[in-house]
Amino acid sequence: MAGSITEGTKRIAMNSEPIKIGLLLDVALPDGSPLREIQAIELRFEDALASGEIDRPIELVTRQAHGLPSGTGANVVRAFQELAREDVLGILGPGITDNCLVTQPLAESYRIPTLNFPGTEHSRGEYGFQFQLGSLSDEGPLIVNELLALGHTKIGVVRDQSPIGAEYFDYFDQACVRNGLTIASDRRLSPIATDANAAVASAKESGATALVYLGLGLTVPAVTAGLKALSWDPPRFLNTAFLFGYIDPAALAALEGWVGVDMIDEENRTYQEFLSRFEKRYGYRPLGPLAPCFYDMATMTVEGLRWAPELTADGFRRGLERAHQLPAAAGGEGTVMGFSPWDRAAYKGRDWLLFQTVRNGRYEPYAKAK
Repeated sequence: MAGSITEGTKRIAMNSEPIKIGLLLDVALPDGSPLREIQAIELRFEDALASGEIDRPIELVTRQAHGLPSGTGANVVRAFQELAREDVLGILGPGITDNCLVTQPLAESYRIPTLNFPGTEHSRGEYGFQFQLGSLSDEGPLIVNELLALGHTKIGVVRDQSPIGAEYFDYFDQACVRNGLTIASDRRLSPIATDANAAVASAKESGATALVYLGLGLTVPAVTAGLKALSWDPPRFLNTAFLFGYIDPAALAALEGWVGVDMIDEENRTYQEFLSRFEKRYGYRPLGPLAPCFYDMATMTVEGLRWAPELTADGFRRGLERAHQLPAAAGGEGTVMGFSPWDRAAYKGRDWLLFQTVRNGRYEPYAKAK
């Protein structure tokens, strides 16, 4: 499919059936409305047709499911099956680890490539391609390295009692052991808990000099409330639950003073180019890494279609395996993405994960300790 579309080919494209790509959303705005960030996918698909990267339109077939942890896995299964019945060549999503663990075996049994965006590596498979919007395996060690650089040796942990919390903690704990840090307190909470006072009190009473939260992030407001109730203001770090502040003002307020793992770098030229095109098309600039991640997923979709030996689901899978070294809008400057027959992790590079902090209700770059 590579090359420019001639006028004759454009006429063919207008008369051709579109390529169907599914979008399975398991995240929404706090009021339940769809995420505007999906416009980033539409933008990339429009550009691909206009530039001649593809020779027919891509039709985005969307299903939104109220999945785990507050909904059900059955809702996600139904949404996936509905998309499969639409004869899509691939599915973008879902994004929450719990739901990706539900859909991973479905992708294999239906033989439909899924480009998901959770933190877990277990969403990968022959047909599972992961865009690491965070990483359950990498973020814990990243936080440990910063705690070590700051001189902390006794850490309090509050984590979700869920697959996300468990996987995060495994890698965090091993990094602590390797670097000589002590987990002075480890308290687990329901991922939808609204009271974390006892867990925070346990961390304070343990003598911990820093606090770490590991999980999906719905309980962060409760942890912040617990800190205020105890008048305790330790250095505090969290994983990519930090990203909820971009879409929810209440979550942003609860993140005041936290340092979190992020994937936005204002110095990333691919990100800035994306923002400029997005603003020209839609009249505003999206916040946070979800829109650039969606844009990256769409870019890889286009590249997979370009490399596909035939326009089938399995052809799309083989096309994705041949996409390499594409500049990414998410992550730090120099982050690239690609797949191969034995590689299902999209993002690559030294700084694809970054730290930021929230001060005075705004996201700001965080200066790492030397």
